[in-house]
Amino acid sequence: MGASSSKNEENRNDGEDGGRRLWSDSKSELDDEAVGGRRLGNEFISYLDDGAVGGRRLGSESKSDLNDEAVGGRRLGSELISYLDDGAVGGRRSWSESKSDLNDGEVGGRRLGSESKSELDDGEVGGRRLGSESKSDLDIHIVRALYDFDAIHDDDLSFKKDDKFNVEENTAPNSDWWVATHISTGQKGYIPSDYVIKDDNSPQSQDWWYDVKRTEADIQLLFPENPTGTFLVRWRTCCTAIRSVSTYRDQMILSVRTSESKSNDACVKHYRIHRLDNGCFFISNKKTFDNMLDLILHYQNGANGLCCKLDVPCPKIRPMVQFRELDVSRNYVKLQKKLGSGYFGEVWAGKWRDIVDIAVKTLKPSKMTPEAFLEEAELMYNLRHKKLLLVMAVCAKSKPIWVITELMAKGTLLDYLRKDGGNTITFNIITHLAEQIADGMAFLEARNFVHFNLRAANILIGEHYEVKVADFGLARVFEEDIYEAHEDIMFLIKWNAPEAAGGRKFSIKSDVWSYGVLLYELITCGREPYPGMKGNEVLNRVEKGYRMPRPTDGLIPCPEPYHELMLKCWNRSPDTRPTFAFLLDFFENYVSYTERTKLPIESQND
Repeated sequence: MGASSSKNEENRNDGEDGGRRLWSDSKSELDDEAVGGRRLGNEFISYLDDGAVGGRRLGSESKSDLNDEAVGGRRLGSELISYLDDGAVGGRRSWSESKSDLNDGEVGGRRLGSESKSELDDGEVGGRRLGSESKSDLDIHIVRALYDFDAIHDDDLSFKKDDKFNVEENTAPNSDWWVATHISTGQKGYIPSDYVIKDDNSPQSQDWWYDVKRTEADIQLLFPENPTGTFLVRWRTCCTAIRSVSTYRDQMILSVRTSESKSNDACVKHYRIHRLDNGCFFISNKKTFDNMLDLILHYQNGANGLCCKLDVPCPKIRPMVQFRELDVSRNYVKLQKKLGSGYFGEVWAGKWRDIVDIAVKTLKPSKMTPEAFLEEAELMYNLRHKKLLLVMAVCAKSKPIWVITELMAKGTLLDYLRKDGGNTITFNIITHLAEQIADGMAFLEARNFVHFNLRAANILIGEHYEVKVADFGLARVFEEDIYEAHEDIMFLIKWNAPEAAGGRKFSIKSDVWSYGVLLYELITCGREPYPGMKGNEVLNRVEKGYRMPRPTDGLIPCPEPYHELMLKCWNRSPDTRPTFAFLLDFFENYVSYTERTKLPIESQND
């Protein structure tokens, strides 16, 4: 590239592996297109999560760079404590376990039946951030709309992107909905707080600002519809030795979509934005700027040493909005098309007030009382994470009970895998899907919340291979029904850990076993596990030590490291199975892990 000849251009990432030094034209030892990177389809996605990964053991054991059990956590006696949420552990344990001592009515830090929320989760659910700061830390008055919004309640305000509002001073900063007055029309009503930003000239209030890690930035920028020059700005992040992401709130990174000079494949370049003691910003030290807005405008007018001219900010995906009440009237719900059915009931596509696209699960009758169901529903309603299907509301005043969720465009992952059959899905897409599922499950793990029914049929897929974990908590609703003799339930034994199938001892570790079976479904494009066997035969053979061999006859080759991870998920002792924190880290850094362990990586069919 022409930009590489300039001594004033930088793509160092100062701690962000997988990059190149353009000042000296020397390539990083990791190599942009090998370790530290992967291809998603034909597109390049960076792998190394802005720094090193690893873990440590407490007591007399030495630190480990790659430790199956210690990555993402620490060992205390025989228990593995997850680090992911820095003490935000709460919620309820499984059927066979006691409730958490931390606060058995608080899931992820949010007290049920109240508006208070945890502020532990940097920018995510359970403590959202407004720009770079917690909402509660801000003097919120004038806000600007980030997206269009159509009212979903009678007392909501509809608005367009960039409309401005005056938020009432007594509004709780961390609530989902704010009372505000439209500055242009004078109308007063509720607005979703996730749809607005404080109206100032800070970088965090701009369309190009993203509060994401490097890997997520790469994925967002490499969406096929984004042109060369699509960009975003984010905080610099780096993984520490105990799989916990450190964010440098005084160091920003400019991430830009461009193309590789030889292959012309889309890729992403990352530039560190430096800040001087006098408050000025620069990428090249020959040109400084008083503020970030001027810096971005400069590179929108020309490449000026970057890989390309900045074109448009990376488009933001409009978030779904939860209803203000958990239990709503079904009179506003219109069922339109049956999407499928299962043990828990039927699933329909529908509309809320003829405005919002929704999915509706109509539940079969169960022995649980309506009061007990609402208690469980509130747990599901308050568990919010970008990789969990959003539970928007329920209709529980009459039978059948309906659970209203966001609608995922492409349906279940199982159906999607079987329809594709490996024709377009590559191994790198498989690891991307596995990473997202582990991300959602790591969130549940940190809150001691057990899924009970993790499999490809309960994962939903949207655009751009985005997947979300669904049906978490529904098995709890059917606790008294679920293990009666039933052909469908015997079939589900194929996903159950031995202690769960035979002894009804469910835990997050039994979910890890199920995740290993789900990895089999992914790599075989939806093949039924333990082919040719029935439920009882599977249970008997697994008890005697049988484990599914590495698939060798599919369109997508199954590398040894992938299969070895499946086998670790199927360890007989639950305590020796990996954590979801480790599984997330493994797939976020797949190339790094497999090279360090010197295991062969077969052709990735891309």
